[in-house]
Amino acid sequence: MLKKLLKYDLIYKYKVLIIFYVISIIVSILTRITTIDNPSLAILVINKILCGTVIAFVVNIIVNTLMRSWVRFKSNVYGDESYLTHTLPVKKETIYLSKILSSIITMLTSMLVIFISLFVACYSKDLYEYISSDLAYISGIYDISIFGLIVLFLTVITVELLTLLVSGITGLLFGHRKNNNKMLYSVLFGFITYVCAQLIVLGSVYLVGLTNKGIMQIFKTNQILSVGVLKELLFIIIVVYILVIIGINLINVFTFKKGVNVE
Repeated sequence: MLKKLLKYDLIYKYKVLIIFYVISIIVSILTRITTIDNPSLAILVINKILCGTVIAFVVNIIVNTLMRSWVRFKSNVYGDESYLTHTLPVKKETIYLSKILSSIITMLTSMLVIFISLFVACYSKDLYEYISSDLAYISGIYDISIFGLIVLFLTVITVELLTLLVSGITGLLFGHRKNNNKMLYSVLFGFITYVCAQLIVLGSVYLVGLTNKGIMQIFKTNQILSVGVLKELLFIIIVVYILVIIGINLINVFTFKKGVNVE
């Protein structure tokens, strides 16, 4: 049953997102075509407009991926589809898991499309050498490979987006337990959850810093951290984020199992 739920959730999300994916890649290709040496004024203006459009679509893809996940959850759990959802012979945990897995899959797909779009639109030999030299400098300072640096960067982005995603779902669960102004309360509770998650991460780093002078440097100085301290800091941040995400999901599942008030 999980596969069927996941299938329908993905179809719902992709039938809109695919439009943004296609347009984003097409605009990126047009940007590449108009990126030429010694362009005319008209071509230069068109190219700049296309570059701005690519950036706009990158932002739109991320926003719409999040919004589609939240809208799907709301419509399935509280909207017109909720009566069918809650009569299915499946556990509440399975329904919730389907929403989370479909959201993760679509988010990863969106990140891939964003990477392809930016690569097609912006890649050049000079830009590659510039970025490579910067990454090589940073990786040299911290004794970490460029690949490892990219993996750490992508991991931080992933856990940050997942935190935002589950915080939004928390907002929907608690906001719809109110009798009035459900959407307003949903936004409020989602925002509070997200802020609390960030404070937990920051607080955890600070608590570790009380017994670790190296980590405490980030609160007292602007100096570059040593190799060992940076790796330890990143490890702490990623682990705490994962624990926070797990904790929020457990709260969400517990709240979801207590029952919902359909509209």
